[in-house]
Amino acid sequence: MAHRFSIKTAFSRGWEVFTKRPLFFVGVLLLVIVIAIALQAPSIIVDVLTPDDLENANAAMVTAALIGVWVSLLFGLIAWAAQQYLSVGVLRLTLDAASGRPYSLKSLIIEPKLFLHAILASLVAGVLIFIGFLLLIIPGIYLSLAFAPLMYLVIDQKLGPVDAVQRCWELTKGNRGWLFLFGLASFGINMLGMLALGIGLFVTVPLTWLATADVYRQLTEKKS
Repeated sequence: MAHRFSIKTAFSRGWEVFTKRPLFFVGVLLLVIVIAIALQAPSIIVDVLTPDDLENANAAMVTAALIGVWVSLLFGLIAWAAQQYLSVGVLRLTLDAASGRPYSLKSLIIEPKLFLHAILASLVAGVLIFIGFLLLIIPGIYLSLAFAPLMYLVIDQKLGPVDAVQRCWELTKGNRGWLFLFGLASFGINMLGMLALGIGLFVTVPLTWLATADVYRQLTEKKS
């Protein structure tokens, strides 16, 4: 019989870590928000400057519109890659914090090879999950739960994409229902964070980050 992780323990430990350095974690969340906005700004500016009424446009306007589309796509791709990089960095930072290891803003800087493995693992799992959703949705939800801690495995154990997917499948056996309940609990906590005009999210989002990292920590402890 599989050992179940404790949702209560995950949030309790997450809260303990958060309260030790609350301003730091709030600052990390603010940094993530600012960077996300900054990454979207170039595409928005290009879209605003690109002419959209081409019915009576001359050749120069059509050319400008086409260039605008390609530039917007390029900026969008750069923004996506940067956001993924930052997401992986946040996962490593919160995992280090939840595991009692030293952590700082430097934890957000990810080695290129590790980042590549994380993206490829995410793509492999994403394809499997997409196929699952094509099979009447429920298999897709099940696979989403099965691969929930995938990125932590890549970051923590330095696994390649295929090995990480295989290991994650084994790691979550017997706990996928509990991962679903944990997801509901995280959603509920963040909904409570929104009640105070969203201000509470600066507490609940870092808390759920840390609790999620602790879930991975518990899973690896139980399976070892």
